Amino acid sequence: MLTTKLKNCTNEMNDWGQQLRNKYRREIEECRAKLELLRNTTIGSNQGRFEEVNRRISILLAQEEAFWKQRATVYWLRDGDTNSRFFHATASARKKRNEITKLKNEEGNTMDSQHELCDIAMSYFKQLFSPGQQSTDTVLDYIAPTITDINNEQLIAPFQIKEF
Repeated sequence: MLTTKLKNCTNEMNDWGQQLRNKYRREIEECRAKLELLRNTTIGSNQGRFEEVNRRISILLAQEEAFWKQRATVYWLRDGDTNSRFFHATASARKKRNEITKLKNEEGNTMDSQHELCDIAMSYFKQLFSPGQQSTDTVLDYIAPTITDINNEQLIAPFQIKEF
């Protein structure tokens, strides 16, 4: 009887944890989709909504990071800083997750050889950082200013000896 209740409790807790992890992932993806939609519309009234969604995604990412940090702390406290299976699995998973094995070229063909991957990456970044014809005004509309007009006047004012 007790073991059945413990198993049920364990299952419920696992389901709850899974729902919590999926909640963060799902909400973050929804916010990213909203951001992309707002980026693609050029209406100036969307700037407030864009900033609101941007703040929401920042909060969600911070909450998700705190969740995973707490979870990692539990493993760390349980297993210690040893050559445990947990740490080997973590390092292996990180390496596998960060490894780029395939890329699509400009024609949409999937390439997987090391030489082709390097060529695709180089052409992508050359195009990304080459001077383009795109106007920066639309981008600047979405960046909140951090220097006020008063601060700017002080910064561009001529230098005076009495400031020392």
